[in-house]
Amino acid sequence: VSEMHLAGVMILAGSDSPNPYCIPGSSLHDELELLVDAGLSPMVALQTATQNAAVYLGRSDVGTIEAGNVADLVLLDSDPLANIANTRTIAGVMLRGRWVNKQTIERMLNESRLTAQVENFGGSWERDYTKIGQPVSQVSFANTQINHESLSVVAEFIHLRRLNLFNTSTADA
Repeated sequence: VSEMHLAGVMILAGSDSPNPYCIPGSSLHDELELLVDAGLSPMVALQTATQNAAVYLGRSDVGTIEAGNVADLVLLDSDPLANIANTRTIAGVMLRGRWVNKQTIERMLNESRLTAQVENFGGSWERDYTKIGQPVSQVSFANTQINHESLSVVAEFIHLRRLNLFNTSTADA
C-alpha cells in the first residue's frame, strides 16, 4: 500500500459498505488503522476517506474543510495524527450543517444494536417522531414466537410506546 501511494496511486478507503459483517463507521476506523499499519501516515490514511474520495467522485464541495464546502465533519476529542485510533474518540458530528452530539450518536448506535437484535428474533422496530417532537418506538413481534430473551431486548428501548404481539406465541427461554 505504501509503495502504491509513493508511486502516485490514489488510495480510497472503502470498507464502510453494506457488506455482511462490515459495520458502517466502525469498519472505517478499522480500515484507517490497517492503512497506517501498511505504511501510510495518519494524514494520508485520513485523506483516503475524505479528500481522495471527493476527488474520485468529482466533488469539490466535500472532502476538505473550506468556506463554501458542505458542512459535514467529525469532531474528535483526540488528535488522529498522533494516533490514528483516535478517530474513535468522537465528540460529535456536523451533518449537513446540523450538530449531532455524542449523547445522540450513542443513542442512535444503541438503537441500531437493539433493532438488529429485535430483527434477529423475527420482529421489527419503527420510530415515529411526529408525537410532539418526542421519539416514539414501536416494536412488533407479530406472527412470530417470542421468549424471555427477546422480551428482555424490548425492555431496553427507552421510548417504547407500543408493543405489537398480534398472533404471537410464546416459547420457553
